[in-house]
Amino acid sequence: MVELYAAFTVLSMDNGTRDAIVITLAGILSHLVWYVVKHSWKACFGSSETQTPHSDVRNSKLDNGERESEATASKLKHNEPSKAVPNTSPREKLRSALHEFINGLPELERSELRNVGRENKRQLEDLFKERDDALKQRDQYSKNYDDACKDRDDARKQRDEAYTDRDDARKQLDQAYRDRDSALQQLDGAHKIQDDLRESKLEAAENYKAMSDNLWDKTERKIYQSKQRYDERLRKAMDQTAAIKAASLEGKCANCSGIRIGDRSITTGGSYLTAALYKVMNTAEISQDEEVYENLQQLRDKARQEIGAVVDRSYGLYSLMLTLDGNVERNNTLGVKGFQGLTEFTDYIGAALDHLVER
Repeated sequence: MVELYAAFTVLSMDNGTRDAIVITLAGILSHLVWYVVKHSWKACFGSSETQTPHSDVRNSKLDNGERESEATASKLKHNEPSKAVPNTSPREKLRSALHEFINGLPELERSELRNVGRENKRQLEDLFKERDDALKQRDQYSKNYDDACKDRDDARKQRDEAYTDRDDARKQLDQAYRDRDSALQQLDGAHKIQDDLRESKLEAAENYKAMSDNLWDKTERKIYQSKQRYDERLRKAMDQTAAIKAASLEGKCANCSGIRIGDRSITTGGSYLTAALYKVMNTAEISQDEEVYENLQQLRDKARQEIGAVVDRSYGLYSLMLTLDGNVERNNTLGVKGFQGLTEFTDYIGAALDHLVER
């Protein structure tokens, strides 16, 4: 019954407050039961007056009924449009029955019950305060929990954003790898083309080198033949020079004709020397043999010097002609055909120089 009363009267709260209220109501109900038992005992055994149980309650009910009728009349006086509708809910019935029972008690017991009620009310208020404090703490904990959940949600949101950024970075990295692979493929294609061009160039260079070597071999062969020809000319010139020097030292020459001066014959060295001697003989008077021999020796020395100068210049001319022939031949190898006339001119100069040296 106590629990049923608590279920109808006490608001929902935590377990500690509910237990305290249930205990308080149980104490009140135990006092009521003790009072009922005591008066029942008095009514049955301790008093000669015949009265039914709860007669005091009925009397008090009558008094309370009068008071309630007065209160109801005053209420109806203030609220005339509304009609009094009796409460038929179990909770209201239980509450009205409890009030009737309490009003039927003596004043001392009612004062005790009031004191107990005040104490219980004070305890109940303390419990309500504790409940409110607990609710405040619960609200604070709930707020802290909500803040923690919000922080957790923010952290998850930041984590998701970081995951998104990481995925975007990975996508960009993959795209960069694909671009790099494409660039490497293009570079490989360019390297392949470059290798093909290099191979073609090497092959063309080898072919050109073979053709060039063949042409240069022919050119060098011709130059070598020309050099041999000019070497033969130089050798003949050197032989002629040596023969002239030997003959001049001996005082004779193979092509010299003798000139008789007085009772002696004088050997001259060639047409140039003979002309010089004739000039000397025609211009000078030969009185003594020593003077004639001295003049003749001077003429021989002069002729030898002039012949040596001619031969030396022939050497230089032969060398220039050899260089010119080599350059003309190389130009012919390279396809330059504008120097063909120089070959004929050098041949003509070489033949004239050979004839001069032989003379």
